[in-house]
Amino acid sequence: MPGVRGGARAGRERVGPGSRAGHLAARALVAGCLAGMVAAPASAAAQGTRSSPAAGAGPSPAQVAERAGRVASLLELAAGEYALGVPAEGGHVSAPPEYAEARQFVAQAADLFAGLPPASRQPGAEAMAARPRLDSLRRAVESRAPPAEVRELAARTARSLASGWGAVLVPSPPSRPSAARGAALYRADCAACHGSSGEGDGPAAAGIEPPPADFTAAARAIDGTPARDFQVLTLGVPGTRMQGRGDELSVQQRWDLVAYIQTLRFGASQVAEGAALALGDGVDSPSPVSGRLRAWSSLPAAARVSDRDLQGRVQERWLSATGDTLSTPQARAVVAYARDLLGTPASGVPAADPGAELGARIERADSLAGEAARLGSSGNAAGARAAALDAYMAFEGAETGLRSRAPDLTNRIEAAFGSFRDEVSSPEPGEGGARRIEAARAGLHGLLGRAGEVVRSPVTAWSLATQSFFVILREGFEAILIIGAILTFLARTGHERRRRDVHLGVGAAVLASFLTAWGLQEVLSVTPASQDVLEGATMLVAVAVLFSVSYWLLSRMESDRWQAYLHSRMRRALGTGGGMALAGVAFLAVYREGFETVLFYKALFGFSTGSTVPVAGGFVAGCMALAAIYFAFNRFGVRIPMRPFFGVTSGVLYYMAVVFAGNGVHELQEAGVIGSTRLAGAPRIELLGVYPTVESLVAQGLLLGLLLGALWRTFGRKRVAGAPEPADAGPEHLSR
Repeated sequence: MPGVRGGARAGRERVGPGSRAGHLAARALVAGCLAGMVAAPASAAAQGTRSSPAAGAGPSPAQVAERAGRVASLLELAAGEYALGVPAEGGHVSAPPEYAEARQFVAQAADLFAGLPPASRQPGAEAMAARPRLDSLRRAVESRAPPAEVRELAARTARSLASGWGAVLVPSPPSRPSAARGAALYRADCAACHGSSGEGDGPAAAGIEPPPADFTAAARAIDGTPARDFQVLTLGVPGTRMQGRGDELSVQQRWDLVAYIQTLRFGASQVAEGAALALGDGVDSPSPVSGRLRAWSSLPAAARVSDRDLQGRVQERWLSATGDTLSTPQARAVVAYARDLLGTPASGVPAADPGAELGARIERADSLAGEAARLGSSGNAAGARAAALDAYMAFEGAETGLRSRAPDLTNRIEAAFGSFRDEVSSPEPGEGGARRIEAARAGLHGLLGRAGEVVRSPVTAWSLATQSFFVILREGFEAILIIGAILTFLARTGHERRRRDVHLGVGAAVLASFLTAWGLQEVLSVTPASQDVLEGATMLVAVAVLFSVSYWLLSRMESDRWQAYLHSRMRRALGTGGGMALAGVAFLAVYREGFETVLFYKALFGFSTGSTVPVAGGFVAGCMALAAIYFAFNRFGVRIPMRPFFGVTSGVLYYMAVVFAGNGVHELQEAGVIGSTRLAGAPRIELLGVYPTVESLVAQGLLLGLLLGALWRTFGRKRVAGAPEPADAGPEHLSR
């Protein structure tokens, strides 16, 4: 691996081993490489159909994701250069060359962004926020805003690019990086120039200009990140001997090399000191940072964190937990240990504290909400709206774990977020609007503070068992009602053999729930917003099926020829496979809650860092309670007269359709897919799926109108003597 520092600034300052200039040059030249990559696609695009017979089809998703990733990389480099060119307080330029480069990188990113498919064609609200965020970033750079603000805007824009266009900001390796494998690669490919210990003094380094990088220099990495090392390995540095290795080394091999390089600037004694501080004695006096080590040393979270940022997090965590200040050398030692863990097998990394993980996400949400309030009070409605959505998405990362322990508090926070987003998105002018924003912010801040206390509080075995019991009981009760009604219906109509179809639907839903939860968490890395979209879409599909079956059952109540119908059309419909419609209802009833329940139990097992018996015991007890409800439904349901049974069953299914309609629209609103127009003073009734928004109430009002029409059709019309009753039209959908 030849030298990674190079000559973009050679004309104005000498580049030497370990120098700040050398580090800056490397970043500038990487950006130059990126800029060259930007120009090629743009040129090809300008040629249109002359260059490709398939040009009319547009770029492939992979090409779009690659281009979006380049935009994000340019913005990251711009933020890094800007921090070197503008002081922390902002307001003026301290280093004109770095500031000029930051402006150039932002301009290049904007040009490349213009070549992406329109945001209106991309899923979710994050894509629509990309252009406003990029514009805000350009204005911040031009107005010489504090570097922290520019860095945050660049990060938000990158998130929009990842969510809307599939940008892979830093590709994760298939498995955890291995510093041992990286050391072997380093000796084979890099030591000749960089030296066996990474000091840039290898046998082939003589005469190389600019000289190879000194990986042992602390100044080189204080503001650098593992992600930037990965980018240099991938792209190389034009004008130097450092060639990109993206075509030769796999993603795994490049991360192995990065993991090893991260260890070269720390001595063994420093790592040992950091381990002692970070681990404590592990029993009576655990370290206040031990629960954060896995997050600090694992990808992708650790990829974009510099030594300086990580050192600040260590000191902040230590101070908040103990009230004592950790010295800079001590914090630096903890950083050394965390970097050493980056290339350590997972078995050698201390287990994460789930409460600390969730607490950190809630703190992040609270911080972003504060930023949204500041932007809203200053009149920046677009920026406030984007920041408020970011805050909610940060909270969604902790929502499952919090809901498993405090469902009522979770609901209150979601309601508070809705009010807060409305206030900051459309603020009233003047002091009155600022006071309303501050009041909404204060209420949300208090609730998030309580949530942080809840997730960080110790969890007893009894508490875990109780939570586990109520999770399965709460999530399974609605499904049991629907399934019990369907099975009782089949028994009453003499089609018990069709019960197998319903059981197949239930089994398929349980399997699909586990597969969906696993795919969301482990394979797709789907955002909380996308989970909301999936839940909302599932509920709205269920609404159509539930209402259809509910209406059909209702129509049977006033048919004097029910028995004749039953022996003819119903027998034919169900006998030829029509029961699959009822199996579909069973599938949706279970799947609607199923994968969310799996995620809840994943969170509970995470809190159960010791024995898992309490969680398993609560689950078994909850399943027994559901079995008792199911048995009672089957035992006593068959004794209910036909007409009341149809009425009750139809009512249960209609109630579920109303709840699903409200919750489905609410989930899509939380994901930003559809708008949210709040009604002041309107109630929020979780039991009925009622939320104080126009959109959800309109959906439920439509169902109410359909119910009134069904009632009139069934009971209100005078039937013409001898004419076939409308109800006898039969459940054609059941025979499909």
